[in-house]
Amino acid sequence: MLRAILLFLLLLSNTTTAEAEAPAAPSAELVKMLQQAQQALDAKEHVRAAGLLEQAHADAPDPEAQWLYLAAASWRLAGRPDDAARVLDALKDALERARADWEPSWLELAVFTALERGDAAEAERMAGRLAAREPGRARSWRLLAKTRLEGGDTAGAATAMETAVRMGDAGPDDLRTLAELYLAAGATSLGAAALERALGPSPSAKDCDRLAMIRARAGDMDAALAWMDKAQGQAPEARRMLDRGDMLRDAGRDAEAIKAYAEAARLAPNSGRAWLLLGYAAYDGGRFDQARQAFARAAALPATRDAASHALAALEAMLRENTTGDEP
Repeated sequence: MLRAILLFLLLLSNTTTAEAEAPAAPSAELVKMLQQAQQALDAKEHVRAAGLLEQAHADAPDPEAQWLYLAAASWRLAGRPDDAARVLDALKDALERARADWEPSWLELAVFTALERGDAAEAERMAGRLAAREPGRARSWRLLAKTRLEGGDTAGAATAMETAVRMGDAGPDDLRTLAELYLAAGATSLGAAALERALGPSPSAKDCDRLAMIRARAGDMDAALAWMDKAQGQAPEARRMLDRGDMLRDAGRDAEAIKAYAEAARLAPNSGRAWLLLGYAAYDGGRFDQARQAFARAAALPATRDAASHALAALEAMLRENTTGDEP
């Protein structure tokens, strides 16, 4: 940040005596002001530094645009984004008069200042200019994604983040962010794919569960079941097998649902819900003996006693009716 001040002072110190004589008084004052500004910056006296830099820019016959950037940055560091925005407006005017372009660091400052002021539209506009200025820099696209998300454009944020990821240096955090953006935008399959890449070859059981849920939401049941299997292999849980059974039962895959509920009951033999659901699935699959045994186990447990007793009674009545109907 100090390069422009230091360079200016160095140039002054290298001028000849004859060159320095004409503007001696103003140059000496300007040098002193810039030296004080540099000292304030070094001491992190942000308000004082900003004031000195603004004054130097106003007083100098040939001011440096960088001084306004440093002043704006100092105001932002002082927690005064409105003042930073005011100086950035002055910087914009100075650049237009000089027919000069924004430096990337100046654009970044403008983006963060706008975000802190709650001006998402301005932040996105400046971030877009930054990405156009540095299209090969992943950081610029990450920043554009952030501003779009702040403005409520989740799909646009995902597009910008995808560009950042494709730069080739994306890490797990970038991929996780991309996954969350895709999921928030409703692009479930793309979100799952990004999350799978982020997690790598050895995801935790919790991560496998989340991927199973996402794949199921995307309608890819086989992928969802595969992730459930992977999670179950790491940390067997009755809860997961109940979810698996529900998924399979909803899909009409009764035989597989029975196996899932039976495994849940094995893992949690005191779970009335596991036995009750096993009974329902066995009944739907025509396995009445298995259904009877499951309902009887569920009826012996307090949480499912009433529902299981009614189901068992209905099953027994149906079986008696079928037997009676078969008699001559």
